Amino acid sequence: MHSPTLRVRPFKFEDVNAFSVTYSWNKDAEDNDHLEVFPKGGAFPSTKMLTLYRTSDFEVDAFYTHPEQLPKGTDHKIAHWKITGVEVPEGSDSATVKVKVRNDPSGFFTIESAYIVEEKEFKELVEKDPPAEGEEEAEPEYKIVKKLVKTKDLQVAYSGHALPEKELAELLEKEFKMVADDKLVAETEDRKNALEEYIYELRGKLEDQYKDFASEQERETLSKKLMDTEEWLYEDGYDAKKAKYIAKYEELASIGNLIKGRYMQKQQELKDKLRSKQEAASMAKMAEKLAASRGEKKDTEGDVKMEDQLD
Repeated sequence: MHSPTLRVRPFKFEDVNAFSVTYSWNKDAEDNDHLEVFPKGGAFPSTKMLTLYRTSDFEVDAFYTHPEQLPKGTDHKIAHWKITGVEVPEGSDSATVKVKVRNDPSGFFTIESAYIVEEKEFKELVEKDPPAEGEEEAEPEYKIVKKLVKTKDLQVAYSGHALPEKELAELLEKEFKMVADDKLVAETEDRKNALEEYIYELRGKLEDQYKDFASEQERETLSKKLMDTEEWLYEDGYDAKKAKYIAKYEELASIGNLIKGRYMQKQQELKDKLRSKQEAASMAKMAEKLAASRGEKKDTEGDVKMEDQLD
């Protein structure tokens, strides 16, 4: 008996605002001086466009619409911006300014950009039905259309609870330096440990695996260097720099690798010899089987044996 299959409806997670947020500005040629842009429960990230009519530079504030709903001690003011560079087009009473505001993926409320737009006239081809069969194609006709075109970007300067840009840059620089320092400390410790491990490993192999692959003078020289390096490591070299550990390691390896190379060469020769022996045995066994199969084939074809002829 099969259990019934359960189907689950598709679902998704959305981030929503816990509090409503309003943007306000010093009123100029607009009908109002504020607008609740991001309502409570609204999903984010979200981008909105405000259209303002300005005769000069202006300022914008963002704040929580209902301060009484905020947790105790929370400042209802979110951010403040100064927007400069406003120029009224010739023949107009005010400049049409587009302000792009955003509730970004991190939940911050920002002004991404601000710019002036002007209404411009463009000639646009009038679309017509294709001529019927036998009719001549009519001359193209154009109409004048008006469109809003961006004419100038404005400067947006932020101030709020965040650190000033210069101070933030200085702190970030300090943070990056601390990260680099920590990384250097870790890498230095790794090189120190690698040197210590190499001393013990090489000393052990020099008395065992590498014993027959180093001359007496090489063993004496290397043993002394290992002892001297070990003493240095626990005394003057305890707090040495990364480059010093690397140099000491390479000094030992310059001799150790020569001896290791001879050992590895001998091991390879033994492996090659064993492989050749195995291949020869395999070939002999194959030849033996081939000869046996040929003998059986002759018997089945009715070959007369010598004993039968003598009888």
